[in-house]
Amino acid sequence: RHRADRPGDRVGEAGGVVSGWRDDAACRGTGAAVFFSRERVAEAAAVRVCHGCPVMSECRDWALDHETLVPLNDQFGVWGGLTHEQRRAALGAAS
Repeated sequence: RHRADRPGDRVGEAGGVVSGWRDDAACRGTGAAVFFSRERVAEAAAVRVCHGCPVMSECRDWALDHETLVPLNDQFGVWGGLTHEQRRAALGAAS
């Protein structure tokens, strides 16, 4: 049985992994250092990429759904146009 480990992927009916929204993301092929830097300049560059992305809302939804599953020391990076701090604030406002 396969697991859908990449964001946006899912396990299909036959048990194989089906690619999802991530294949259409504007960040595809962009170095991870842009999105997973703790520097504000890199965060701003990542957010600009996200704002031109056709699947930004899917990415944001995935990030918000998985934010609390990630160990606290690993919760950084830009997903769906939101920084870690913005995701935490969004989750706090939703509760």
